[in-house]
Amino acid sequence: MHIQPGRLLIFIIIVGCIALSACGLLAPVLGPVYQTSTSNVDQGKDQGFIRFVNLTGDNLIYVDGNAVGSGEKFVSDSLLALSPGTHTVEIRKGSASVYNRKVFIGTGSTKSIELP
Repeated sequence: MHIQPGRLLIFIIIVGCIALSACGLLAPVLGPVYQTSTSNVDQGKDQGFIRFVNLTGDNLIYVDGNAVGSGEKFVSDSLLALSPGTHTVEIRKGSASVYNRKVFIGTGSTKSIELP
């Protein structure tokens, strides 16, 4: 079986990109993904969750640049439901950003984000 050189090159590029992204070597280009603790909740769900720790009512929460509410909604161990995937989570207090990270939300899992 003979593979055309052009197809082989495309295959090598695709495999290389997958390998680099799996190793985290593309983080300088795509931005780092910060891992937080995970606990399985329900693998049958088509969403994941964020639990906020040490949040106050003064905090404002943004996901992917969109306001989702004040910390008051999440101080009593309430969970924020999100679609699975990577999301940028920012927590502000007044005009100051106190937390700004990319986090991966797995299907049926809960990430804990703890403020200092």
